[in-house]
Amino acid sequence: LAVTIITIEEQLRAWYTQVRRARDARSLARAYQGLLEVTETSKFIRVLSFTSHAIERYLVLRSQLPRLGKMDFSIAAITLKFGGILVTRNRRDFEQIPDLEIQDWSQSDKTDLR
Repeated sequence: LAVTIITIEEQLRAWYTQVRRARDARSLARAYQGLLEVTETSKFIRVLSFTSHAIERYLVLRSQLPRLGKMDFSIAAITLKFGGILVTRNRRDFEQIPDLEIQDWSQSDKTDLR
């Protein structure tokens, strides 16, 4: 089991936004707790890097499917580079990416592979 560095970036960015938007002590404390949890959790799970090979794959994907989001392409490229299976609820976007194997663990049938 692993996560991509892009996933970590998305989580940190979301909590950082909450820090900037906090209007009271409780909201600020909660936002900093979220930042702490992301950094602490990332110490105990394998984080897959956005390597130069993954970036090359990303650029090819972007040219083939320009409608999808940058972060989705980045996550897909990293997953393909490392030969992994992408676990996501976002089947609609990721199913468009050739050769990407996905699983949706939020569904009742956990064996559903593409």
